[in-house]
Amino acid sequence: MRPAVAPESEQTFVGKRTFDWSRSGRVAFRVVEGRGPLPVVYLHGLGGSMADLASLARRAFAAGVLVDLPGFGASGPPLEGAPLLQAVEAVLAVLDRVGLDRAVWCGCSYGGHVALRAALDRPSRVAALVLVASGGLERTPGPVLAARFQEGALARRGPLEAAAAFDALVSRRTQAVARARSRWLAPYSQGARSAALAWRSVARAAAGALADDAATRLEAVEAPVELVHGALDPLVSVELAREAATRFPRARWTVLEGTGHMPWLEDPRAVAACVRRAVLRGDACGKER
Repeated sequence: MRPAVAPESEQTFVGKRTFDWSRSGRVAFRVVEGRGPLPVVYLHGLGGSMADLASLARRAFAAGVLVDLPGFGASGPPLEGAPLLQAVEAVLAVLDRVGLDRAVWCGCSYGGHVALRAALDRPSRVAALVLVASGGLERTPGPVLAARFQEGALARRGPLEAAAAFDALVSRRTQAVARARSRWLAPYSQGARSAALAWRSVARAAAGALADDAATRLEAVEAPVELVHGALDPLVSVELAREAATRFPRARWTVLEGTGHMPWLEDPRAVAACVRRAVLRGDACGKER
């Protein structure tokens, strides 16, 4: 299916849709109308949802889809075991549903790890990668990172601790950041059980990601890669990301000064420029084949 074409001023988000797929039940997505030679699939981070990437998608002007990964937003939870691989399958199911064979995968934080696994496991479906403050780049994640996402510790967090944890991840206070912060804390307004379930989804997804071996196989990624990182990222160090960039065969490296772990919220205009460049690089790569 060719991407729908719409002028920049007329770019719209088609209403949210959900459907049941064979592995993890319900998955939610939203179609983005736009322009350009390739569509883009946008994947959010842990504890987030497709709403976090709406501002980025508007600025990228590309057609595509926003997806709630299993366990987050309006999507159902993954089955026991391998949540990262199930997330890849869920996104592929969405692309099949809307008739997109090949797309640029734009993944943010955990969503970047999902996109990376797709590029390794299903390279024919990935025209290019945009990895923004991406997970999956560290060969051997350290104990500090593992402890940060331990389920018991997350479940014991109160709203003030959760708010402080969110605030520590960002360096720029934009309107998009403020809206995402409100969504991050929303489960607490629905009671302790709702908050505990939300953090359980985060812990399960994080455990699956920390056990994954994608970081040992970056040299095998065939697609062009745009690696985008905040210079002040406190979660994934800029040094780690820069070293990972040297191991991708076709990577371009962008550092955003004054930006923390959420560039898609802190500086969506700059990230959107990288998305547009990835679309052009992915299209050129496809024509070379």
